Amino acid sequence: MGKGSMDEVNDFYVTLPSNASMDYFPKNTQASFRTKLARPIILTGEWEVGLSEIFVPRTWFNIGNHNNKYSITYEETKIVEKDYVEHEIRVKIDEELQTRR
Repeated sequence: MGKGSMDEVNDFYVTLPSNASMDYFPKNTQASFRTKLARPIILTGEWEVGLSEIFVPRTWFNIGNHNNKYSITYEETKIVEKDYVEHEIRVKIDEELQTRR
């Protein structure tokens, strides 16, 4: 993000690593985490928000066709809303890696 206000920005990306705020949220895991932003992001007007990328480490061998949903939880005041997004996650496991298991 630039130094100007959000009104001057048409689009931007925010990276939210699961291990970025361990001092604030020590119970964070790769599957469920919160990230403290360096400064608040205040959006005025209407904005469209999307998930552009998700990284699934190869250590998650339990993700398959039976379990390929993720949820995005966002909080506003005292209201907590959950959106469940069904999205196919295609996992390709190297044959060499499978034989080591």
